[in-house]
Amino acid sequence: MKLTIEVINDRLKKALIGVRVEARGDRLSLRATLPPKPGSNKTKPYQQYLALGICANPAGLQRAEAEA
Repeated sequence: MKLTIEVINDRLKKALIGVRVEARGDRLSLRATLPPKPGSNKTKPYQQYLALGICANPAGLQRAEAEA
């Protein structure tokens, strides 16, 4: 089975992990509902990106899944 972002996100969803892997250009990021950053005006958790700085290739996809 070819490892794709869709396959990774399906695995995360089945494992009830509230994180998604997304490709932004040629890099990978995680997206999740997280608490506000220190010093932020927001008071409730909201959807945020966490840039991984990993290239969107097969090795990067494996690492992104492990990070999630």
